[in-house]
Amino acid sequence: MRSAEPGGTPTPPVTPAPAPVAPVAPAFVPAAAPVAAAPAAPMFLGPIQEAINGRAAMLGIVSAVASEIITGESVVSQLAGRYVNGDLVEKPVGQSELLFGAVVSILTLATLMPKLIENLEPNSKSFAIFTPKAEVANGRFAMMGFLSLILLEVVLGHALFAQWAAAPTI
Repeated sequence: MRSAEPGGTPTPPVTPAPAPVAPVAPAFVPAAAPVAAAPAAPMFLGPIQEAINGRAAMLGIVSAVASEIITGESVVSQLAGRYVNGDLVEKPVGQSELLFGAVVSILTLATLMPKLIENLEPNSKSFAIFTPKAEVANGRFAMMGFLSLILLEVVLGHALFAQWAAAPTI
């Protein structure tokens, strides 16, 4: 202890205040710490969206196979025409784009109407073997089948069901 003045009372020594220390994050997360779940994918319409896509795919795969058997043309050439080196060689078959758009629009409206009028979900009713679970499974298989049909036709370069096409009549 030292004194402020000679012969005076002693004063305590002044000690500086400790500097603030930032908290240090642990180098690892303990196993017991809760882990935040990844955010779920956005579900805009939920089961309605899947019902629309599944029903469109089921109708689309049946229509695609039937039209291939009738015309002998691939799905791609029926909807977009036939191109060689970027030039349109053959126009699309008939009014296929218009019919395709009309079918998708009608199917979408038909699926949405129960929700809009009676607030029913597409998976709320069953009839015999036509259950919501079966419809979802069949719709998913139809989506994969339709995509597979288009990919195979692009790779092969011709209609997959061309061998069953109706013979042209004279």
